[in-house]
Amino acid sequence: MMGGKSNSSNNLLQENVASGISTNVTSGTNSLAPSPSSNMILSFLKEKGLRQEEELRWPWLITEVRDDMVERLKDHLRRNVHPDLYAKLFSYEIKKNQAGITLLKKAMTTEFAGTVEVADLIFRWMFVKLFDCSNSEIIKDCLDYLISLFIALENAQYVLLDCEAEVLLATFIEKLGFHSSLKSRFLKFFAKFGGVFPPQRVA
Repeated sequence: MMGGKSNSSNNLLQENVASGISTNVTSGTNSLAPSPSSNMILSFLKEKGLRQEEELRWPWLITEVRDDMVERLKDHLRRNVHPDLYAKLFSYEIKKNQAGITLLKKAMTTEFAGTVEVADLIFRWMFVKLFDCSNSEIIKDCLDYLISLFIALENAQYVLLDCEAEVLLATFIEKLGFHSSLKSRFLKFFAKFGGVFPPQRVA
């Protein structure tokens, strides 16, 4: 469990990010994911607060992966990412999953506000994907993505929500002892993690 509350400036920060950092976030109140013909990778529905409320009613488990958890995650991602990215993330082929991470890396630079908005969903996808996965290549790609994301979030002074941090720690602490070839990446991951989530809040 995580202690304390998330940085109270995060909501204001997300508003500033939406209006100032990302020039690719559309205005308005779209209720659907980007269309197949859209150049957008992510939507910006501003539903993260609603998902936090949902988390209070149906907490995300970090000890198992259940069908209802996966279906809830899929429902949220259908609404928030391009259909092509969705298909890649939930493919059974590792190479397509890796292609999905490549799209997420692109979105990190071109749609930063959208990335912040759906970070909780990205982290949960990684939890589900890596729960029983021992493939070093996909783990490496996830770590590389997260290290870059942490640097960008720290530069934007964004502090992870407790639920975001908890899912990430549950995902990667367990993997640390089984992938010695990735030790340097794990060390960098945890070092950069400290820049977006205060260590004293980790119980």
